Amino acid sequence: MALYIKLLKFLGMMAALMYVLRFLITLLSKERSVYVPDASRHFFMLFWALLCLLISGPLLVVYFGRPQVPPLEASLLLVLGLMLASFSFPVFVLHLQYFFNDFQKLVEIDKKNETFTIYDIRQKLYYRKEDIIEAIQVKCRTSKYFWSNYEYITFELRTGQQITLTSLLMPLDKITRYIKPNIISIQKKTICFI
Repeated sequence: MALYIKLLKFLGMMAALMYVLRFLITLLSKERSVYVPDASRHFFMLFWALLCLLISGPLLVVYFGRPQVPPLEASLLLVLGLMLASFSFPVFVLHLQYFFNDFQKLVEIDKKNETFTIYDIRQKLYYRKEDIIEAIQVKCRTSKYFWSNYEYITFELRTGQQITLTSLLMPLDKITRYIKPNIISIQKKTICFI
């Protein structure tokens, strides 16, 4: 029983630390005009998945590290630990996919002129708002899942090229407000893989 009390205290401290860190990041972040995938955005997007792993990790360690745990308790620890870990798995897959998509991309927003420019540093290209002829925004069907914050928008350009921006780079509503509503179409998916 003392083991479970220590485990609960540890899990409570880790959860409280994560919430305090998220609160501080939210409090200290300010409105900006240039967006790149930074550490605070990564933390914000991965918050629930990291919290699940911080809770499921010790449960699985107790299961595998303490063979004298009664079978019922051991099975509960294993099921709960695996269930929490499995909730976070799609988030990490999405996060990696979005990271590689947005790696070395930058968006500069000019609020005064209500326009934006997308820079692709890898290919040394830039795209202006005026180059966009069509946009498809893909959103999650529901906001109940850990991965519902992950969405993306694909722009069709006059040159026939396509460029995709994800919510890891920036909240997409900051860019869609400057696009004409008649060129945006919205699609819904359960998990928004690119």
